[in-house]
Amino acid sequence: MKKITGGSTGKKFGKDFLTGCGSLILLGIILFVVIPILLFILKISVFLTLIIGIFAIAIVLIASWGRLVNFLRKKW
Repeated sequence: MKKITGGSTGKKFGKDFLTGCGSLILLGIILFVVIPILLFILKISVFLTLIIGIFAIAIVLIASWGRLVNFLRKKW
C-alpha cells in the first residue's frame, strides 16, 4: 500500500468536494427520478392486474351462467 504523506490540502479538498457533490447528485436522482418511476410502474401493474382479474371473474361467471341455463333447459 502507498502511504499518503503531505501533499497539498487543496487537491484533497477538491477531490472530497467533487465526491460529495457526485454522491448528492446520485442521491437526488434516486429519490426524485428512480423511485417515482418505480412507483408509477407499480401502480400501472396493479391496475392491469385488477383489469385482468375482473375479466377472469367475468368469464367464470358467464360460464357458470351458461351451465345453469343448460341445466335448467334439461330439467324443463
